[in-house]
Amino acid sequence: MKKSAFRSNKKYFHVSLEYQTTGLLKNLDWVFIQKNVNETASKYAVEIQSLVMMDTHIHILISTFENNENFFCENLQGKICKTDNSENLAEPILNYSHYLNTYKYIYRNPVEAGLCKKPEDYPYSSLYYLLGRGTLHCQVIDHLNLIQNPLHILKWLNLDIDYKISQLKLLRQASSFSM
Repeated sequence: MKKSAFRSNKKYFHVSLEYQTTGLLKNLDWVFIQKNVNETASKYAVEIQSLVMMDTHIHILISTFENNENFFCENLQGKICKTDNSENLAEPILNYSHYLNTYKYIYRNPVEAGLCKKPEDYPYSSLYYLLGRGTLHCQVIDHLNLIQNPLHILKWLNLDIDYKISQLKLLRQASSFSM
């Protein structure tokens, strides 16, 4: 991914939706979330770039060429949460630095909550599955080329510092994708 990608018509958002896991059946909750995210993303032409399920909410990094992020959020929230007073948030991502910090925030959320020691060890995250540790039930497009350079990206994800502080120029150079 390159900085110049933010000059395209594609728009990026950090989506946070309420969701209460059942506790004992978290694996089923995870499959339920993935299938509903995938179905809703297909319906609204949204690309999923990362997905993490926490105990009370989910985080999704999305991109779209159309102005349908709110329809995506409302439809998905209606499928996964049965209460009417649920809040959802689709925060626009304004630049490349903001994108990287959001990507890192989403995958580090379970670490910061004390649910795991490293982002790659959390089983309710698309990162876990992108690393080949199981079957993912939704299409996730990782534009940071995690598969091509996993050690470099995992090292960066495991540092608790923002993009600007980390001097992550190598990540920008290693990635061929442009937004």
